[in-house]
Amino acid sequence: MAALCDPGSLAQWAWALFQQYRRMDYSSKDVWVLRLQGWLGDDDTVRSLSPLIQAWPGESAHQRAVAGLDVLSDIGTDVALMHLYRISQKVPFKALRAKAADKIEQIADELELTPEQLGDRLVPDFGLSPQGTATLDFGPRQFVVGFDESLKPYLTDADGKPRKALPKPAATDDPDLAAAATKQFSALKKDVRGAASDQIARLQRAMRYQRRFDAADFRAYFVSHPLVGVLVRRLVWGTYETAEPNSPLLQSFRVAEDNSFADAEDNPFELDEDAVVGVVHPAQLSAELLAAWSELFADYELLQPFPQLSRPVYRLTDSEKSTNVLSRFEKLTVPSRVLLGLAKQGWNRDTPADAGVQNSVIQTLPSGAEVSIDLDPGIPVGEPDMLGDQTIQRVWLSSGTYGDIDPVLISEILADLTELERHRP
Repeated sequence: MAALCDPGSLAQWAWALFQQYRRMDYSSKDVWVLRLQGWLGDDDTVRSLSPLIQAWPGESAHQRAVAGLDVLSDIGTDVALMHLYRISQKVPFKALRAKAADKIEQIADELELTPEQLGDRLVPDFGLSPQGTATLDFGPRQFVVGFDESLKPYLTDADGKPRKALPKPAATDDPDLAAAATKQFSALKKDVRGAASDQIARLQRAMRYQRRFDAADFRAYFVSHPLVGVLVRRLVWGTYETAEPNSPLLQSFRVAEDNSFADAEDNPFELDEDAVVGVVHPAQLSAELLAAWSELFADYELLQPFPQLSRPVYRLTDSEKSTNVLSRFEKLTVPSRVLLGLAKQGWNRDTPADAGVQNSVIQTLPSGAEVSIDLDPGIPVGEPDMLGDQTIQRVWLSSGTYGDIDPVLISEILADLTELERHRP
């Protein structure tokens, strides 16, 4: 029966049933309506359902949220899997995040990929041209949508003149084309808004944790991707001796507008087929090379999606290299909300202790060691501000010494801790 129907109409019908199911407070006898979305749903279903899945654990509906993950997996489109991956990375509910991560890992295993490699492949092209633009066709008039350094959309007319907004259809426009273009623009803005924060965060993580890519994957999933490529062309990249995190930087380069490569002097750069590629951290650049790149980016007016060339570099003192405690941050008092913000940099709160209070914020390193920020009086799970400001008791490393951590990651950790000092009450 479904094969004889229009897929879009079926998806709309299924979603109308879901809306009724929702109005009935998700009656347990009608849970099949949620499962139905996985069989008949489409990308519009995903866009509407994903925010609900992310909210349900906070409404004591964890099992419903897990069932929602099954729906995303069953729909199985690039957009659906992108939302599933996003949930595995970003939702504040640890149990749901873990369930989503399990699904992503299962899919990755089937494809013989790591979850991060799968994430590289899950970014839809959103129908964009190789230049990262889309044409909105009103018939007699066309408009072009492009994206800036933060992947925020901007509009121009066919002659390149900037426009503040997409106009309403005129009497001379083709009504069907104009309606379709308006719907296309609305969906594009919504999809890219979510993808933008994901991709910027992924590239920043790749720099922080020194993730490496082989040249073929770099070309296919970064340089040539119409959306990700917008970000790639605004960063400095490097080739490395090996894929190991602390491997020496060999050469640095950028990706030009035509997807060719150039060095800091703007000379052509050849990327070898067997090259190991990564996002350069300024700690890996000499002062002269950093200045050269900064000048070139300024000359070309290339704004970066996150601070890279302007990023402060922090280093350990000689005495700190041989210890597992960073005493310079002890007795620092900061608001609880500021500590919660460290989650954006990969820090997680520990398991709640007595009375549901979390006494540490922890960063797990690629080596498996943990950097722990011990707090007093601790952060209550349900009401983070209930016990007031937090005082750092100790910043300690679970194994080894701080000198064992590579210069890039230790700079990032020190940057996180130094930022806390700016928020003293």
